[in-house]
Amino acid sequence: MKSLATSNHPARESFRPDIEGLRGIAVLLVVLFHTGLPGFRGGYVGVDVFFALSGYLITGLIVSEIDKTASFSFRNFYARRVRRLLPASGLMVMGVLLAGLVLYSPLELSRYVIWGAYASSYVSNFMCMREAGNYFAGTVTGNPFLHAWSLSVEEQFYLLWPALIALVFLRSRSRRRLAVSLFAVTVLSLGACIWVTYVRQPWAFYSLPTRAWEFGAGGLACLLRPEAWSGQAWSGKQKWLKVLSWAGLAGLLGSAYSFDAVKLVFPGYVAIVPVGGTLAMLLEGAAGHRSSRSILQKSILQRMLAGPLMQWLGRLSYSWYLWHWPFLIFAKACAPGLRWYGRLLVAASALLMAQLTYWFLENPVRFNPFLVAKPALSLGMAVLVPAAGITTTLGVSYFTSRSLANGEQSQFEAATRIGPWRDCLEPTDASRFTECVFGDRQSTTNVVLLGDSHAAQWFSAVNSIAVEKRWRLVTLLKGNCQIAALEKTSDGRLRYARCEAWRGKALARIAALRPAMVVLGEASGWVAGGRPVSPEQ
Repeated sequence: MKSLATSNHPARESFRPDIEGLRGIAVLLVVLFHTGLPGFRGGYVGVDVFFALSGYLITGLIVSEIDKTASFSFRNFYARRVRRLLPASGLMVMGVLLAGLVLYSPLELSRYVIWGAYASSYVSNFMCMREAGNYFAGTVTGNPFLHAWSLSVEEQFYLLWPALIALVFLRSRSRRRLAVSLFAVTVLSLGACIWVTYVRQPWAFYSLPTRAWEFGAGGLACLLRPEAWSGQAWSGKQKWLKVLSWAGLAGLLGSAYSFDAVKLVFPGYVAIVPVGGTLAMLLEGAAGHRSSRSILQKSILQRMLAGPLMQWLGRLSYSWYLWHWPFLIFAKACAPGLRWYGRLLVAASALLMAQLTYWFLENPVRFNPFLVAKPALSLGMAVLVPAAGITTTLGVSYFTSRSLANGEQSQFEAATRIGPWRDCLEPTDASRFTECVFGDRQSTTNVVLLGDSHAAQWFSAVNSIAVEKRWRLVTLLKGNCQIAALEKTSDGRLRYARCEAWRGKALARIAALRPAMVVLGEASGWVAGGRPVSPEQ
């Protein structure tokens, strides 16, 4: 993500230690969430922190340039972004693909290899909306490129946000008009986010239009310019800014502790808490920026954010974010029973990789005098780096397809091939009721295959038996809807209500069919210790 990567220090006087520290907090929350460390089940809100920071930083950079020069160079802006972001992300994509050749079987690798091209092209979020579905679902969390969705959202933000600010601010030179424009975009996006979250949660989670309000909120906070306060103005607001800043930290950490992907609909309106907390801390940091006060005179919170540990994590936040997820996925493939403390060690090894990337790739490319002096060459990297990732993807894909077409691997691939039940698995967010019939359709002996997508994987075996025994096979399947467990999903009560309605119709249909046998299959994660998991758990 760019805000992970926006540690731009063109001049030391413009450097904000509090922002660097907030990056460190945000990436730490995300990493600890992914390791499964108890107490961080809502650590995914770290991504929202990064989005708000991006809006704040990019808005500030663009407005500052227009203020100083009465113009804005899109070429230089995108050249800086390319040098900062693409080398590390390109290395990650190619590294994951090549490591997959060693760690995965061709069948396993074939499930994820194409995602390397999506990540290289910064369209992972669109593919997640189309194919992956729920960010927290078990079938999604094994994808080593899953975390690239947020990078895609940020890159798409950079394509639109500078043009919006330049269009409004260059013409009017009025911060008030710019603030009104950004406020309108932010409110519209927030409204869309809340609505879409309850209609189709994956789209709200992955798409830029429903996430743009987080960037917009950061941009609005930047336009408040509390750093311009001085004298009496500062004295009168200092106390309240400190209180607001501590409340913001409490809200952010409270979100990371209490938000639960199973019970809580997200993002929706609840995402206001981590975003608002981030902005509160940014405002206090901005008010004290460029003041004459030494670090010892700053608030305790600002000194914490400026501490060596948080500054170090902030500097490495982009690379650590890039590497931590593939490292955890590969560790899971090698040691499926790895506990959270083992995953912490894996995340620490990813931090070491981040440090090496920062030393030998990020900074050398970012500050290379030759590239800095020739923005056109930097923009050329915007074509070359994605092309390298896509080429690597095609090469690995060719290898896996050849491997799956020969020998024993071909038998495994045939066994996993999606059968005619594809159109019989009702999507999670659909309200219809789908029933399909297979086997001997004229038989009076009914057998029912019932459950979610985990039941659907047994179709080939059950259908083969039905054909052999001359049974009539009826499928009643709905994605992410379980029979034995009464769960609340990450989509909240709307999806829960649809699952309940579908479950009732399925049981009523089974009662009418009076089948000789019902084959039930569902995700085991919803059942703990042989008992259903209640909605409160």
